[in-house]
Parts: sequence; structure tokens; C-alpha cells
Amino acid sequence: MRGVTGVYDVTPDSRPLLGRVPGVEGLYLCAGFSGMGFKISPAIGLVMSELILEGRTKAVDLTPFARRGLRKAAPSKRILSTKMIRKALIQCRQKA
Repeated sequence: MRGVTGVYDVTPDSRPLLGRVPGVEGLYLCAGFSGMGFKISPAIGLVMSELILEGRTKAVDLTPFARRGLRKAAPSKRILSTKMIRKALIQCRQKA
């Protein structure tokens, strides 16, 4: 018999947390992706680098991914739409 274990990194509303951490200068949060994180890491890297270096994002609006009252949030299934990811990946390729 063999078993594997790990942490299931997901928020209660199934949306990742991206953005600044209020009250802690220079600390940014990028967590809660679980199984889909590796697939969209180029797009997430792009938007987080924009946020950190320029103070805002151009590729994707991060408002839906900001810190929020997680216990009160309703589950959202398609918040990371294919269109949003495709747009960010195209911009990532253009900058390379």
C-alpha cells in the first residue's frame, strides 16, 4: 500500500488571493490556487510583477482577488476566465 499527502491550498470561495497585504509595507499575497496554480503561473507572475514594480496591473484587474471576508463569500466557479488568462499570457509573451 502506498499513500501520498499534501496541502490543499484553496480559499473557502475558491478564488485565489492576490495583492497587497494591508498594514504590512512591501508584503504581497499570492495564494489559494491549489490544483490550477501551475497552469496559470506565467499570467500570475506577470500581474504580480506589474503590481509590485508599477503599483498597479495592466493585464488583469485584480479587484476580484483582493482580501475579502472569506467566511461570508459565496463560491465562484469561473472567476479566472479563459479570456482573462489568455490576455495575460499574450502580454507575457510580448514582453519576453
